[in-house]
Formats: sequence, C-alpha cells, structure tokens
Amino acid sequence: MSFDVSGFGTPPFISPPAGLFGYGLMTLYALAVLVALWATRRRWGRLSLAQWLSLPALILAGVALAQLVILRVPADILPPPGLPIQPQRPGLPFFALVPAFLAAGWLGGGPAIVVGFFTGLSRAAWETYSALTPFEYALVAAAAAACLRQDYRGWLPALFRHPAVVGVVVGGLLWPSLFFSYFAYTEAAGMAAVDYVASLVFAAVPVFVGQVVLAGVAAQLVKAGLPAWWVRRRGLEPPPYLRSLNRKLLFTLIPLFVFGIAFMFWSDVTVATRVSTGLLVRQMERAAQNAGRDIPFFIQTGQDLLSGIADSRDWFESDPLAQKADLLQGMRALAFFKQLLLFTPDLELSAVAGFRVDQDEQATLDEEQTQFARLALQGLPQNTVQFFADAEGQTTAEVVFMTPVRDPDTRQTTGVLVGRADLASNPLMQSTFSNLTSMAGGVGAGFLVDDRGLIIYHPDPTYLRQPFSVEAAAAPLETALADAEAYQDRAPDGTRRLILYYPVPGHPWSVVIQVPQWLALQLMTEIAAPILIILLVIGLLGLVLVSAIALRVTRPAEALALAAQRISDNQLDQPVEVEGEDEIGRAGQAFERMRQRLRARLSELNLLLKVSQGVSSSLNLDDALPAILQGALTATSAAGVRIALAPPEGAATAAPGAIHVTYADGAAAPAMAALDRGLLELTRSEGRVVIENVARARAVLDVAPVVGKLHALIALPLRQEATFYGVLWLGYDQPHVFGENEVNFLTTLAGQAAVAIANARLFDAAEQGRRRLAAILASTPDAVVVTDRNNRLLLLNPAAEATFELTGKPVTGRLAADVLPDRALARLLAGAGGGATTGEFSSPAGRTLYASVSPIISADGAALGRVCVLRDVTHFKELDLMKSEFVATVSHDLRAPLTFMRGYATMLPMVGALTDKQREFADKIILGIEQMTKLIDDLLDLGRIEAGVGLAKEPCQLDEIVGSVMDTLGPVAANKGLTLQADIPRNLPLLSGDPTLLRQAISNLVDNAIKYTPTGGQVKIVLTADNGAFRVAVSDSGVGIAPADQAHLFEKFFRVKQRGSTQVKGSGLGLAIVKSIVERHGGRVWMESKLGKGSTFYLEVPRDSAAVAAARA
Repeated sequence: MSFDVSGFGTPPFISPPAGLFGYGLMTLYALAVLVALWATRRRWGRLSLAQWLSLPALILAGVALAQLVILRVPADILPPPGLPIQPQRPGLPFFALVPAFLAAGWLGGGPAIVVGFFTGLSRAAWETYSALTPFEYALVAAAAAACLRQDYRGWLPALFRHPAVVGVVVGGLLWPSLFFSYFAYTEAAGMAAVDYVASLVFAAVPVFVGQVVLAGVAAQLVKAGLPAWWVRRRGLEPPPYLRSLNRKLLFTLIPLFVFGIAFMFWSDVTVATRVSTGLLVRQMERAAQNAGRDIPFFIQTGQDLLSGIADSRDWFESDPLAQKADLLQGMRALAFFKQLLLFTPDLELSAVAGFRVDQDEQATLDEEQTQFARLALQGLPQNTVQFFADAEGQTTAEVVFMTPVRDPDTRQTTGVLVGRADLASNPLMQSTFSNLTSMAGGVGAGFLVDDRGLIIYHPDPTYLRQPFSVEAAAAPLETALADAEAYQDRAPDGTRRLILYYPVPGHPWSVVIQVPQWLALQLMTEIAAPILIILLVIGLLGLVLVSAIALRVTRPAEALALAAQRISDNQLDQPVEVEGEDEIGRAGQAFERMRQRLRARLSELNLLLKVSQGVSSSLNLDDALPAILQGALTATSAAGVRIALAPPEGAATAAPGAIHVTYADGAAAPAMAALDRGLLELTRSEGRVVIENVARARAVLDVAPVVGKLHALIALPLRQEATFYGVLWLGYDQPHVFGENEVNFLTTLAGQAAVAIANARLFDAAEQGRRRLAAILASTPDAVVVTDRNNRLLLLNPAAEATFELTGKPVTGRLAADVLPDRALARLLAGAGGGATTGEFSSPAGRTLYASVSPIISADGAALGRVCVLRDVTHFKELDLMKSEFVATVSHDLRAPLTFMRGYATMLPMVGALTDKQREFADKIILGIEQMTKLIDDLLDLGRIEAGVGLAKEPCQLDEIVGSVMDTLGPVAANKGLTLQADIPRNLPLLSGDPTLLRQAISNLVDNAIKYTPTGGQVKIVLTADNGAFRVAVSDSGVGIAPADQAHLFEKFFRVKQRGSTQVKGSGLGLAIVKSIVERHGGRVWMESKLGKGSTFYLEVPRDSAAVAAARA
C-alpha cells in the first residue's frame, strides 16, 4: 500500500473499447447519461448567477481531485491473458467524487452529471484509460442527485437525503457495472477472460465503493457546515411504493425475491466452483496415483530385466564381439532398453550394443554414473536419469539402470551391466504418459520430476531438465493424497492454474499435474448452468407469480378503495362488487351496506333539503306545509298525512281541543280527520305517539271511525321550545312496523314543520309590531334617524325627512355624513360609544334641535347601529333666552341694592354695641348677601361666556395654569385632610386660549372634587397632550354620581341630591360654566363615574387657533 500525491505524471491516454460489445456498452452508457440530462433539463433554468459561477469551479475541482491524493491498494490482479506483464495496482482517489456530490446538493442533477463526467474524464485519461469511465462517474453523480433531491415522505426517503447514506447505497448498487466495463476492454475469450475480469473487478470494487463513500461523508460534513447552500426538501410527495397496495406488495416482495434468487445464484456459483475445483483435483489425484503406481513398476521391471540379462551367461568368458552379439540378442528379445553397456570391474568398457546412432560416443560414464557403477560393483543395483541432446538439439531423458555381473559359479562380481532406456518412448510408460498428456482433455499437463527437482518428462520437451519447486506462497487446495500438495498459482502467461504435486511412494520421483483455472470455471459453468437456468426460470416465474399474487390480493382492495372513492364523491348508484369471505370481502360487504344506508340517508337529506327550501322560501303556511306533507308521503308508505294546528295563545278560539286549521295529503287523509282532535290533545300531553295496531288503541284514543281503514299510525307533536303548535301524524292502511330511521326522519320533518309555523307566527307578530312602530314614527313630531354600525342610514321618519328637507329623496344606505346637512350631528352619530350622548343643532330652517343618540346593542353585546331622536326645542331656547335676559337684568339691578345692604349691615356695629344675638343676625345677613352676590356674579359670568363677550385668546402655558390652581386650592384640600396630586409633563407646547377662563374652568373642577371628596380621600390632576389637543382629567375618590344624574350634570342650577352631598353649598352653575368655557375654546367636557368609587371629569381643548375655529364652525 502506497500514496501518490499526484497522478498526472504520465501523458493522458484513452483507449477505445476492444470490440462490438464495448462500443455497444459505451453507446448504452451515453444514452443513459443523455436521458438523465433530459430529465433534469428544467433545473438549468433555475440556477442563479452564483450557482452558474460555481459550476466551472466544481468541474475544475473534480478534474484535479480525480488524480490527487491517491492510495494504491494492493490487489491480486492477473495480467491480460497471453501477456505476461505486471498490471498496475488500482488507485483510490480520496476526494474525486466530492465535487459531484456537492453539485448534486447545491446545483441539481444536470450540473452534477456534468461535473461527474469531467471527473471521470480525468480518471480515464490518467488512471483507467477507459472511454467508459466518464459515463460511469456521470451515472454515479446522477444516482446521487436523484437520491439527495427526491421529495418523498417517510423515514426511508428522509434517510436517503443524507449524503453519507447515499454514498454507501450508490456505491453498493453500481459496482456490478464494473464487470461490463472490464469485459468491454478484454480481448481474450472464454473462461480465461472471465477469470481475468473477475480478478480486475474484485480489485476495483473497494476503490470504486470507497471513493463514493468518502464523497458522501465529505458532502455530509459540508451540508452540516453550510446548510443554507444545500437543497431543502420537506418530504411532501408520497413515494411510489406507497401510492397503491399493489405497489407496496411488489416493492416489498420483488426485492426480497430478487435478493433470494441472487443469493441462490451466488451460492450455486460458489458451490459449483468449489465442486468443479474439487473434481479437477480428484481427477488430477487419480492421474497422479496411476502414474505413481506405474513408475515403480517401470523401474522394477527395468531392473529385473537388466538383472536377468546379467545372470543369463558368463559374460567375460567370451570375446567382446560375442558379448556385443549377446547384448543385442537380449535387447531384441525384451524391447525395453535402447542401449546396453558391459563394463569390467575397473569400469572399462567391454562391449556396447544398442539402437543409438551415436552409441559409441555415449558409451562412457560421467562422474555421477561412475559413482553409481561402483555401487553396483558392490552388489547394489542402481538407476539414475541422464539427459542427452540429439543432433537437432532436442533434449531427451533416459533412465540408466546398473546391475552387477556375477560369476555363475562363484557369484563374485565380475563387472557391471548398464542399460539405458528412453523414458519418453519406453513401452511400459506409454499408457502413463498418455494419461498425463490427455489430462483434462489435453489442456492440462502432467510431468515427472526426479529427486534433484529436475523435470525428466514433460509433454513439451522444452521443459526437460528445467527445475521445479512447490510455490510456498501459493493458495493451497484440499487433496486426499498423502504427502501430496495441491495449490493454485500463475502460469508464465499470467493465467491462473491448478497444480498437484505428488511424490511417488517408495521412489524419489514425483508426479506434477497442471490444469488451467479456466477449466475449473468451465466445469463450474457446466455444473451450474442447468441450475442457473432453472433459477432464472424460477425467478421469472416467481416474478410473474408474485405480480399475479399481488394483483390478486390487491385487486379487491383496489376495488374497495375505488368504491370508497365513489362513495366519498357521492356516487352511490353503483354497488360495491367485492367478493370473498376474507377480511377484504367482509369489508366490501360492510361498504355495500354503508353505501345503501348512505344512499337512503342521502335521499332523506335531499328530501329534507327540498322540504327546508320549501319551508324557507315562504312564511305563508299555505305554501310551506304542503311540501312537508308531500315529503312525508314520499319517504314512507303511509296512506295519508295530516297536520292539525292548535289556535295561537291568546286567541279567542284557544280552548282545549280546539283546532285552528288543518292541512292534509294522501288518499286516506279525509277519513283520518276524525282523529285530529284526539291526537292533538294526546300529543300535547304525551308527546310522540306510535300505534302499530290501531284496533287495540281504544284505551287512549277513539279509533272507531278509522277501524278497518287504518292499521297503524304515528303522531308527532309540533313543538318549538316550550310552545305547542299542533300535531303531524301519518296513517297506514297496511300493517306497519316503525323503524328507528323512519321515526327519526319523521321527527325531523315535524321539527321543520314546527319551525315553519313558529316563523310564520313570529313574522305575523313582527309585521304587526312594524306596523305599529311605523304608525308611531309617522305620527310623532320628533325626527328619528337610525344608522347601522357603518354609519349608513337605515331609517328616517317623515318628521326627519321634513326637518332635513329630504322628503322623496333616496337616502337609505348612504353615509349619514353625506346626507345630513349638519356635520356636527353627523359626527355625533359617528362618535356615539357605549352610552347615550346629546347635543344641540340647528336645522336648515333655523330651528334649534336637541339630539339624543343611543347605541343599538344586540343580545350578545355587539353594536348594531345607532338611533337619534331630535326634538324641536326652539321654543324652549327662546324661553331660556328670555329667562337669561330677565336673570341678567334682575342680577344687574340687584347688585346695587345688595351693595347697599352689605354696606349698611357692616356698619351696624358703628351705631352702637351689638349683643351676641344681634351680631349673629348681622353675620347671617352678610353671609346671605355674599351668597347672593356670588350667584349673581356666576350668572353674569355665564351670560358673558355664552355670549362670547370678553374672550381674550393668547398663547398660554396650560401647565402653569394647572400649577396656579394647585397653589390656590392646595391649602383648601389640606385643611380638609385630602391629598391633592398633579401629573404635569414638562415642555408642553403653547395653547391658544383665554388663560383666565381656562383657570376658572379647571379651578371649578378641582373645587368640586375637593367639596365632594370625604376627609382622607384623594384628588388627582392629570395633564396630557395628544393628537393636537390638551386634556385635563380631575379624579377624586368621592361617593360617585348615579347614572340617572350624569345626563343632567352640566345643566344650569342642577345639583346632585344624594347622601353625602346635601351639606355641600353651591349654586349649580359651576359645571355649566366649565362646559361653556370649554365649548367656547372648541373643546368638549365629559365625565365618568361609578357609585362608591369616585368620579373623573375630563376637559379637552384643541391646541391651535385653526382647530378652535374649525371646532366652532
């Protein structure tokens, strides 16, 4: 394992695919990428400028990171078949796919595909050299974007919106595509290509999955750090597998079924590979065992034959020519040896015979053979192997046998007989070599190795004399042969092979058998193919069966859902056709019953709707009640229906049992009239009456007139709240049992009838009241104006129309401010709050009107409008003016006499000493004169104020005026034991007004508060400036003022007469003066009071002269 900081060290190169399969796969990949780009085409138009600028940056980052920080992973990769070159180890780029994942989360599917394509292009140019790599990376980016940007709801789709999870899922799902990509670049065919591609794929899977997982983890960290950049999904759309029960079953069963088939496929391949390898090893074991048995036999046979030749005669009694002739005779008789040599005890060649052309040259012994010959001279037969090269340079292996030659008589060793046998052509070894050569159909190879580790036999002579050793690091295989070793290694051409090394028991030679690995794969295919075909057929049939089962299971549920949808859409005419006795079948039956009941109920509701429409369309009972009668006959099997109404309460005919009016419908209705009076009284006292056998009801009702005509009846009282209006009853000319639904429906009809009767009678009463009210409004001389909550005119009586000269003009519904000529009156109507307000106004004819405005309040306390009553008080105003003039004249004329009276009263002590009684009388005279003088002064001041005489307006500080009042009346309050407080803000603006009169008004309010507050109480002055006006609030903790007295409080000479106020002296003009002063300044004065909690008087004047002028206008 090693790291490469950069992979850009070599020139870029991309190789085309190897064949048609590769080009077809590349075309398929390209189409898939184009389809993915087309599916995400709308995303391009939604990219912002910042996102467009980030796209090239991500592309460049993907190209760079694809070949930076690469981990070289060790892997057992085979070289290409037939090319014994060292393959490159796969490289894991840590951050190659991070830009593609970021583009998927930030920009969308289309940009992610583009970034992935350029990333793969960089990997292809410097790492894989495959033209398919860019498309593979683009498809990975497309799959990641599809997972990250889906908006399905549920825990599983929410989990798939996490990049770390997406990396694991996408890598785990797409790695099988590597098989096709590597096959596209494999020029070999058959099982060797499969073995080669499998080695590449197993080495590349960790790299492929690792870079996808690392990209997901990195994107997860970026998402956690920059969530605002990441796509936001709320999970609102239902996933495809939740849109129907059939899909839910298929999405559950098909993956399980496919996984099961895939697992069985893998298990079958794995077991078949193990079995095929085991079969090959067993076959190799049998061949090795056969060869192992033949080799000792060959050696022993050769040794025995050579010993027989050595013992057949006394070889050294004859000359060399005779020896050679005997040797040739022995060779021709046995056909085993190719050459026989006879040596003396000194190892001098005595004779040689054989079929070798160069036997004279090969008639010597080398050093090793000389040593073996000396051992033979000692009586020990020997054998060894020697290699010879013929004239053509081809190497052959020969087995050299040596045996001692003994004297027939003395059995003393007299020489050595050497026999040479060609191993490859020896008749005894032909069957053995044939078995080894034909191993595994001729694709395998078996050879022999001697004790020196040299190959002494091989089907390919070029391998002779080459060394052989067991690979210690090879993958071992299981073998049943003792001392044998089976393992897997690589052939010189790079392909994998199976090797069995079997030492021959009792002999130093070993048998080695080699079989290519692809033969095991081929055998595995032959073993597994039928099973795989069966699994494939079973899988296809299983998928069809699963789909059919899911369809069979879900079709009733879908029909049930469709029926429920029709029911919810109010389509109740089509029955619910769901068969079966299972849960769905029972649910279908329940739905069908529900549909029938809903249909019946809907029919009843439609009938009730028609009845309600008929009832609500008219307040005339002659129009409303027949609809109810017809509805009762339509919904039931009654022969007749009748309604008998009792006289209204208070009517002249309202005697017990009296019938006011009747309504009837149905064929039997005329004959049923005889029971109206009895049922009317019975339902009045008993309520609902249900008689299913009329003939047996004589105890409660006189049924003699209808016996034989009616068999059952039901009577329902027509009652609204506590008022009884009559009876609705139905008669049946056939036996009838009343069900709950029927009784409830008829009860509802009776309720509709009662409502219709109550509405009709209430309408009659309201109409009578309206006529009386209209007569009153038409006859009253006072003008009456009624407005709604939006200040629009609802009613003007004739007196109001005449007063405002609106007779014959359409004014109803218009704003009062647009119709009434006096704006002050319009403001009074618009500003009336929760209580009554009053005011005086002038009519267009110059008359003085006194207006009283009161709100119209509903039962729940909401304001519905206002009513204004205007009375002509011109005559009273004239009398008041005359009174004022008279009072002013009298007051003026009384000032002089009162002055003389006070002067003389104060001079009485000057005449002489007064007794205590006289002094008391004189003080009372002076006190009465002072009270009369103050009364006259108040009257004169009030007259001047009302006349507007002496009003001197100038800028003044209202806070200073309030302060001076505090200074003046503070001692008075203190003497009485009261607390006088003031809340005066600083930096108040100037006020345009008469400071003297304003001081008098505020002083009067404070003085009244002090007078009417008991000892220990509190008086508080609050001055505020808001909305262009000054407001002075004088609050006390006195006894309060009754609501009945509050309306007259600002009238002249009015004084409150209640406990606690009678001992307070005054003329009743103080508040009238306050009101006149404030109104002359364009303001207003009012008060709020509750008995026992004190009172608050408010004085409000506008700040500037323009507001004053507008207020006066």
